[in-house]
Amino acid sequence: MMEGFADPWSVLACPDRTPPLATKRGIPVGTAIGIPAFPGAVREADDADSPPGGEASQLKGLNMYAVVKTGGKQYKVAAGEKIKVEQIAADVGQEIVLDQVLAVGNGAELTVGAPLVAGASVKATVVAQGRHDKVRIFKMRRRKHYQKHGGHRQHFTELEISSINA
Repeated sequence: MMEGFADPWSVLACPDRTPPLATKRGIPVGTAIGIPAFPGAVREADDADSPPGGEASQLKGLNMYAVVKTGGKQYKVAAGEKIKVEQIAADVGQEIVLDQVLAVGNGAELTVGAPLVAGASVKATVVAQGRHDKVRIFKMRRRKHYQKHGGHRQHFTELEISSINA
């Protein structure tokens, strides 16, 4: 028991003293998600969510992304990323344009097409053509002397996203 406290939660009896915080691994309970641990608790560093330097305009183009459709699949891409997509008939080093853009986002802004975003495109460079690891296929009927072995290697094209034009 602490000195001077009969009940550690008797804040009403001693308004100038605050009770000890309930902690879990040294972090006050409830403060991790922005909920005060008790009614008198105040969240410190409210400006911790703002970017360094205080200007959000510095980060405007850095977190731009797009959702593109190629090979029957959808990929979320950003400039500088490398992705593996279904095989595209293009040579290594060739620059291609993905014009089926379903959505373009920039931070909190999001533009969703219906079904495509008008005028949006993604430029990418072909880095490599290759094949994925082998998928083993084994079929068997027990007690019937039937076993069938097979395998499959899917072709892919590795792209490096150079720019997103919205």
